[in-house]
Formats: sequence, structure tokens, C-alpha cells
Amino acid sequence: MHTNLKFFALAFTLGLAGEVAADTLPQSAPKSPGKPTPAHKQVAKHKSNREPISGMVFVSVSGGTFQMGCAPGFGGCMNEEIPSHEVRLAPFDIGQFKVTQGQWRAVMGNDPPGLFFKNCGANCPVEGISWYEIQDFMAVLNKQSGHGCRYRLPTEAEWEYSCRSGGNAELYCGGDNVDTVAWYQGNSGGTIHPVGQKVPNGLGLFDMSGNTWEWVNDWYDGGYYTYSPRDNPQGPTSGTALVIRGGSWVNGASALRATFRDGAAPERRGNGLGFRLARTCP
Repeated sequence: MHTNLKFFALAFTLGLAGEVAADTLPQSAPKSPGKPTPAHKQVAKHKSNREPISGMVFVSVSGGTFQMGCAPGFGGCMNEEIPSHEVRLAPFDIGQFKVTQGQWRAVMGNDPPGLFFKNCGANCPVEGISWYEIQDFMAVLNKQSGHGCRYRLPTEAEWEYSCRSGGNAELYCGGDNVDTVAWYQGNSGGTIHPVGQKVPNGLGLFDMSGNTWEWVNDWYDGGYYTYSPRDNPQGPTSGTALVIRGGSWVNGASALRATFRDGAAPERRGNGLGFRLARTCP
């Protein structure tokens, strides 16, 4: 069932209704039902790991098989996070950090109109952007970059596999201690923060839990896991909302869990909404 999204009146921040209380969450993640195929941080020799226009750094993920979703015994599972199901992914690249304000300006030449934290600095995540505006950003980047790679949003399955350090059983993206890996309601001081200040996950990716939500490419369906294909799932063919993942600086810890999913209308902006890119290279 789709969680209702609402903006806080003062800050226009994306928040979540019906959030699970923090004291109902498990203190540590359970053992995975099966070992995932290892994912690797190394970058293939024929690729540059840095996009030349914006300077975005990418990590190559080897792909593999893992149990996606909230596994039995994990605790705190929402209906849209179950059933846990096997997914197999092809190799892909994903951004080491969320796209920053400075990187947006390098590509687009200006700030997005919904940017709220303008004084945070060039290394803070860009926010206040709709899914449609990200499509424009990617179109410009793909035209400018000109070295054969296609820049895109990650699929929801790619996002979760990356968040969980290659499909490991992790409560948050990078471990079970939210304060070490994420900016959230309990430690953000009511604002976003520059990227890369928390501990990275096992793939060297930063801030996949917290700071800002991340748009992905899939349409949202709370029941999608009941019919998702095993190989490289792309999400439903249509919908009214797109998947957002990871939670933000204003959310409680439950929304930052690695398996937590929600959706937002593609035109929605909010100062808790950002993104990171994936890419496919020849």
C-alpha cells in the first residue's frame, strides 16, 4: 500500500506518514537467507570512473544475485517491502555520491528553481528537484559527455543492491548503526549536509541512507514484489508515482532502512528529494 506523502508546512520538506516507530526496529540485521554474489568496487580498465563534465565519480558494480526486500525475521517490514524475493542483476555503474549542487550547475548552468538549501555549498546534494527535471539534466549530460556511456537513474533493484553493499543483510545502507552512515532526524540539526561526511558502505558509496531521498527510475507499486521478474527488474510499466529510496535529513530512522520504499508524483519537489545517477557503458 502506497504510503501517503506530505510536506511540512514551514520547510516544504518531504516527509512520510505512517512511519514505523524507531523502538520497533531490530537492533541488528538478521543473517541473509542466502549469500549474495559478491559485488566489487573496482572499475573496469576500459572505463573512466569520473564523468568529465560534472566530475561525478562512479563505482563499477559487478552485479549478482541477492534477496531483495524485507526478509522474514528482519522486523519492522512494511507490506510494500515483502515478499523477499530473488533478483539477479547485470553489471552497472553507480555514482559514489548523490549529485551535488555544484555538479548540477556544471551541467545545467544554473540552479533548479526548487532548490531550498542554496547556501549549503557546492558539495551539498542538489534537492528540490522533480523527476521530470532529472530527465532534463540527464538529457543535457548525455549530449555533453560524449564518451559512450549513457547516464540514467538506477532501477530500484540496482539501488537496493548498491545500498546493501552488494546485497548483504544490512539494516541501513552500510551497516546497522544509523548514526555512522546517515544524516537523519536524530542528528542532522534540521538541515542537509555536504556529501561524503559519513562512513561509506561496503562498495565505497556514501549517503545512500539519509541526507536526501533518492529518485529511481521505476514506477511505484506497493504490490510489485509479488510479481517482479527475477532478472534485471525494471518496475511496473506505468503508474502515477515514482519510487523514492533512502530517507532524508528530516525522517526518523525507520524510513532510512535499506528495504524501505515509497513513492512520489513525478512533478513533486521537496527539500528532502535528491538523486544519484547510474550509467551503462560500452
